[in-house]
Amino acid sequence: MVSTRFAYLNLTFWSHYRVFPHIGVVVGTQADYDFVTSKACGLPWAEVVSVIDHIAMPKNMGVAAGIAAQQKFRNKAWSHFKYMYWTESDQVFLSILCDYS
Repeated sequence: MVSTRFAYLNLTFWSHYRVFPHIGVVVGTQADYDFVTSKACGLPWAEVVSVIDHIAMPKNMGVAAGIAAQQKFRNKAWSHFKYMYWTESDQVFLSILCDYS
């Protein structure tokens, strides 16, 4: 049975992937790291960033992820990217093409 958590992650991933093909994920627990890097997950992550042992409480995950991303830009690991779009795993991306002519 697929968990609700994975269903949201899967839906969110694919809704973004069609527009943003380089998607990274930040994980804060070993269980999450093991899952997102497993064949069972099956999502083609551009990168998995671990903040394991860098957060004291799950509510600090957003801050830890932001700091990890900032470090990736500062140390030039992500110098080939011009921007970063940030979302949490339950935010489905919708894009609409409009012709206002």
